Amino acid sequence: MKKIIQYAALGLLLVVLPLGSFYYLKKGFNFQLENLQMLEPKGDVPAFSFLSNEGDTINTELVKGSPHVVHFFSDDETTLKLLHQISQQFKDKDVHLISYLPNTNFDYKNILKKYNIEINRKKSNWHFIPIKNEAELAQLTSMYRLSPNDKNNILIIGKDMKIRGYYDENNDTFEDVLVRHVALMLPKDKKAEIGFERTKEK
Repeated sequence: MKKIIQYAALGLLLVVLPLGSFYYLKKGFNFQLENLQMLEPKGDVPAFSFLSNEGDTINTELVKGSPHVVHFFSDDETTLKLLHQISQQFKDKDVHLISYLPNTNFDYKNILKKYNIEINRKKSNWHFIPIKNEAELAQLTSMYRLSPNDKNNILIIGKDMKIRGYYDENNDTFEDVLVRHVALMLPKDKKAEIGFERTKEK
């Protein structure tokens, strides 16, 4: 009986545990591969230059070399808090965020204030650009390969200025997927630093 137990334990060590480890490693590899495939290039973003609401120039030179997130501003608490969280985790400006405002008079600051979102304009990597007119809106939707009705999509643009992903803010799972994909777009030495640090409830 003692030998049977010993053989069973040996079988567990030599067969079952390695197979289990292989399964989980394989599962993790496939998950990573699936996400990388989702980030395949979907088109180039041409050179651009716009003025932010603060009068700063936001252009290709500023954002190339690091991934950036593009957002057409909407009064959506979940989306705005998520973007704020991402901007806070990248204070060293490894990632930029660009939110396009519906018009030049749009009062986005009061909307942010409503959700207790505070931004240090001098240090922030979150830029707000007002859309001046319909022609400029058409330029942007063409530039980002969007239909006029797809402005609820958030985009990730790679450091190579290629569109890498579209994320519908109306999709219940878009938060985790967006954060995961931003992490995958970072340089290798930066990937370990990102983890979506959810705000703790008081």
